[in-house]
Amino acid sequence: MKISSIACLSFLITWFSLPAFSQEANWEPPEPIIGSLVWIRLPSGEWLAGHVNSMRDKDFSFESEELDALHLDWDDVVQLRSAVPLTFTFEDLGTVTGTATMSNSIISIRVGGNVLHYPRSSLLSIIEGEQTEWNYWSLNASVGVVTRSGNTEQEDFNLHGFVRREQGQTRFDVDYTGNFGKVAGEQTVDNQNASARFDWLITQGFFVTPFSMTLFSDQFQNIGLRSTFGVGVGYFIKRDDQIEWSVTFGGGHQSTHFLSVLPGLEEDQGTAIITPGTVLDMDPPGALEVKVEYYSQIGPAAPKNTFHHTSILFALDLFGDMVDFSLSVTWDHNTNPQADVDGIVPEKSDFRTSFGIGVDI
Repeated sequence: MKISSIACLSFLITWFSLPAFSQEANWEPPEPIIGSLVWIRLPSGEWLAGHVNSMRDKDFSFESEELDALHLDWDDVVQLRSAVPLTFTFEDLGTVTGTATMSNSIISIRVGGNVLHYPRSSLLSIIEGEQTEWNYWSLNASVGVVTRSGNTEQEDFNLHGFVRREQGQTRFDVDYTGNFGKVAGEQTVDNQNASARFDWLITQGFFVTPFSMTLFSDQFQNIGLRSTFGVGVGYFIKRDDQIEWSVTFGGGHQSTHFLSVLPGLEEDQGTAIITPGTVLDMDPPGALEVKVEYYSQIGPAAPKNTFHHTSILFALDLFGDMVDFSLSVTWDHNTNPQADVDGIVPEKSDFRTSFGIGVDI
């Protein structure tokens, strides 16, 4: 009798608990209201609340209220509900900003009084908030000064600036580096490199570069000005919040003005070139960021006139993300340097190391 009572009580407890478990499995967040968090649902059925940092190339960065920063595969986000305006960029469909829901591979975005529907498969990126012109721009600038006195009077000065405008499927970069130095009052270093390029993202990984330009001068390599204009294509091997690695291949025309040449030679030379290259930008959690860049300029008609450029930049955050300490190492190699009017042939390779304090905006 006692055993039967216990069994009956156990059965009743289990029976009345079933609806509760069923409700828990089918639980959904409240309907989105202005000012609420963004909700996402995982394949397990769990819902997370928080803020969207970004989604790019299927890497979804989400700031959970309880779990802090998360990096998820976008395919693992089953549903999305947001009363917070999000900016979506779609392949061949442009950029749209509004509150949104996502279910059954359809993203529904409310813009004004209309609800627009887009296929999830064409999504390229998401950011939280509305985009303004100011949001499209980023800047990094650094300056370094090294002086020595006593037995050797030496002064080294370097400048670096990088500006980017990125919007949806387009990106425009401007980069400048200048190095200057004197020993005992005599100029020993004087080189400048400036570049600009425009990239257009065609798919999630593939992009084209309809315009690129590089200007380079180095008094001690006997180069008054070397200008390169070209076009190209590229592919992102990996592109998320922590790693951006791309490879590029292009072609164009290069003109070089030498400061002086041997008698009978032209000071100005021009040639068609091809320009393979790669850029690896790593920004893992923590204070250190590393950027590695390599490109070469090869003249098909004269392969021996090849120029290689490699640079490695280390940036260590000092005060949050605004100020950093930078160390850069650069290697420039000219396989066939041009002799000057006195017959002096510059060294093929130049190595430079510079330190600086930078600002990120």
